[in-house]
Amino acid sequence: MRKQIDYLRLHYPALYSQLIQFSMVFRRKNKTITIFSGYGGDFKLYMYNHEMEPKVAQLKAGLDEYSIRTVDVVVTRLLNYPNRDFNVTIKNDFSNVIGGLLEEETKENNKLVTQALKRILREVKFSSYNMDASVFYYDHGLKYLPDQVKEYIRDSDFLDLGAYSGDSAIALNKYNYRKIYSVEMSEKAIQNFKVNLKRNNIESSKYQIIRAAVTDTDKNEPIYFSDNTYSIYSDKLTDEKNAKYEVPQRSVDSLVSEYKFQPKFIKADIEGFGLECVKGAVQTLKKNRPVLSLAIYHNPYEFFETKPFLESILNNYTFMIRKMAITPFGLRCHAETFLLAYPNEIIPGN
Repeated sequence: MRKQIDYLRLHYPALYSQLIQFSMVFRRKNKTITIFSGYGGDFKLYMYNHEMEPKVAQLKAGLDEYSIRTVDVVVTRLLNYPNRDFNVTIKNDFSNVIGGLLEEETKENNKLVTQALKRILREVKFSSYNMDASVFYYDHGLKYLPDQVKEYIRDSDFLDLGAYSGDSAIALNKYNYRKIYSVEMSEKAIQNFKVNLKRNNIESSKYQIIRAAVTDTDKNEPIYFSDNTYSIYSDKLTDEKNAKYEVPQRSVDSLVSEYKFQPKFIKADIEGFGLECVKGAVQTLKKNRPVLSLAIYHNPYEFFETKPFLESILNNYTFMIRKMAITPFGLRCHAETFLLAYPNEIIPGN
């Protein structure tokens, strides 16, 4: 069955998408809200064990008004909704979501973005089921940033951490990257990546695929898989003896040094390793002063500690926080929350 499904997805994406959407109708009848807890840290335990008032204040320091609103909404939900593994069903609708709705989550914006994604789907050859708004509509947050920022990264090298099956490489091609260095640990995802970029007429000279798991150092032991998977925290992880696949753990600094490129835009959505990622990228960040789009929703260390760490090593940067999911339901009550950053010298007068 798995082979037949993969065949449909690769060769008949429209039919595959229709079948997936049909099956999702039944899942969406009960709009529940839950919190990540198995991706490198439990939010509730973290908030119980730390003095949270200074943590939240430090996270909000220097942010624009809407970023502060986003932090307040997400933190309120993290405190009040149950972890997914509690198996508690809490029914919600748009009128009673704790913390209220962000602009991205309103019915009006949901409809607007959904229509836009349908138009994009006519231009981009990609599964509509995997056509996430954060990637194809918000461009990993670039849509929020000033035009000067977009010009700053144009025609430069991009670093795509957590490349998945090529969605970011396809969506970001509009910024005319010189070359995108795409880091992914799943062999299955890499195979799909190559197929998808070919289908979208992106030449192989425009990308470099690197199979690795990104962390803060090259000294960690490899990660072992019993099968292909997309997530570091999947139950497909195993020990070396029973492993079918072995993936090295690498730091950003070592990858940039080995492949000899200078990224001006770095996107990272790596299943909870966002904080480790920036700790292993200090040299690259200081030297190249890239624009950043970093997923911070998987665990509390990403969410509360990534921005303070970056502020400790980078001078004269503007930070923003945006949640780019167009629904507040399910895990998306806090998923797709990203930390955006750019060097102030890009904007004259800053």
